[in-house]
Amino acid sequence: MGQALQKVDRFFAAFNAQDETGCREIIDEAEHAGLDYRSPMGAMTTADEILTNSIGPFWRAFPDGAVHTLAAAEADGVVTIEHHYTGTHTGPLTMPDGTTVAPTGRRIAFDACTVVRTEDGTIRSWHAYFDQMAMAVQLGLIPAPTAA
Repeated sequence: MGQALQKVDRFFAAFNAQDETGCREIIDEAEHAGLDYRSPMGAMTTADEILTNSIGPFWRAFPDGAVHTLAAAEADGVVTIEHHYTGTHTGPLTMPDGTTVAPTGRRIAFDACTVVRTEDGTIRSWHAYFDQMAMAVQLGLIPAPTAA
């Protein structure tokens, strides 16, 4: 396992432990290098933005939430991770537009992909992708699609 993958694994371990200090340590280093962070919650560049607008809402809404790595690869400073997220919606979920979804008590599970680019061992970009529609259906926010 290379240095970049080790750093990403440390981040996800801190994320699963809801360890803000551990997450911030990795994001702060990347921020100082000029981080390009993108997720379904939007583009962000500072640790405060990421912790407040991306990570924090998941921790509050899904206190038992966890990322489980399914596969990971590292080559030429690029780390690609396929993972699976599970959690129970027992806290308020703040949406990107600022609205709040009251706890539903529903369990969610969805697959995601994260692509991290590094230069000289420092994270320069972090792009996270997940199926927002699957999450919205599981929370009961929208009806499940029907087959035609």
